[in-house]
Amino acid sequence: MRTAYLSLLLALTIATMARAEATPPAKLELSWVDDACLIVKVTNTSKDAIRLDKDLVIGLELTFADANNTRVPLKHLETVKAPEEKEIVKRFVDLPPGQSLERRINLRGGFASFTCGHATEAVTHLHHFFGIETKEALPDDSKATKLIARFGTRGFDFTPGVQSYTGKSMRELQLTEMWLDAQTNLPAPQSK
Repeated sequence: MRTAYLSLLLALTIATMARAEATPPAKLELSWVDDACLIVKVTNTSKDAIRLDKDLVIGLELTFADANNTRVPLKHLETVKAPEEKEIVKRFVDLPPGQSLERRINLRGGFASFTCGHATEAVTHLHHFFGIETKEALPDDSKATKLIARFGTRGFDFTPGVQSYTGKSMRELQLTEMWLDAQTNLPAPQSK
């Protein structure tokens, strides 16, 4: 009887610890000003400050889909030149518990986007990681009906991509590890 009780207590403790570790330190919310202006909001829901990009660019991924759940491509407007290292590190701030950061995104007028990736050399099989900031827009004739947003600071390409862009490691930047998801339907286009 005592063994069964201790086993149950141990199982409950492990389950509680796993849930605590799985609880994200922040919440991602999406809302609309109108059919072209999206508000992205990240709120610190933890007991400690979290560190992230105050512009909510590095770590934010927006994916658009049509009614058939087919990905809708964005229109590439330009590649943004990476700022100097001393300027880029100023973008990372500590967000106190209960506080939020918001970003307004004009989907049709162009918005900053951050992409990480890698390429592999055919002969040497060496991976070259990159992080680039671009300006993108949702085309006027887009058939997008759905938006999936992810805000995260982890992943195979993310860590080395951020380092290649900022010149600093994740540890040096002290970014809080998180992965947040939210989705919304696009509002019906307003007549002009």
